[in-house]
Amino acid sequence: MDDYKRQLIRKLKVKCKALGLDLKIAQSIYNDSVPGFCEAVDFFCSSRKIENPLLQALKEKHSPPEGSTEAYISETLTKSQQAELPAQFRKVFRSIVVETHPDKSTDIGAVGLYQEAVEAKKSNKVGKLIALTQDLKIDLSHLTYAAITEIESQVDKMEEDITSLHNSYPWAWYYSNKFHRGKIIEKFVAAGV
Repeated sequence: MDDYKRQLIRKLKVKCKALGLDLKIAQSIYNDSVPGFCEAVDFFCSSRKIENPLLQALKEKHSPPEGSTEAYISETLTKSQQAELPAQFRKVFRSIVVETHPDKSTDIGAVGLYQEAVEAKKSNKVGKLIALTQDLKIDLSHLTYAAITEIESQVDKMEEDITSLHNSYPWAWYYSNKFHRGKIIEKFVAAGV
């Protein structure tokens, strides 16, 4: 494996782990902020006798933006490249399982990593699998450049998801003082979701 590929994989491992943690924290904060924000919007609308845009959004089955770490198969890849990606990521999963399976490892922490890997595989969270390989020091030299490109696109999507959460109304409301919270709700209601 050439030095460029080795450095690229190392960088992606670190970035996937950091972004996965950042996204998990951002989703947690967002989920904590939504109930209070919805309650404040409902109070604001009912006290002014105006239609609550959240109820309208529910009727239209829209949901607030939430981050996702699912794998996104790039449309720019050829069909054969798309077909071989799952096999490469299955090999990554198998490598993690060999290191962490409860029947093979006596380390208590390995069981948690095993469960994370199984969950990541079930929900197709390639970034999570790559992050686990960093902790376990698993070699990913078998990945093709198409797979690396796919991981990079998922990293970009994770960054977009984090930014989307940070720019959401509930996030801004959660981190604002009482005066600014009222202004944020007014702006939200005026925008009509």
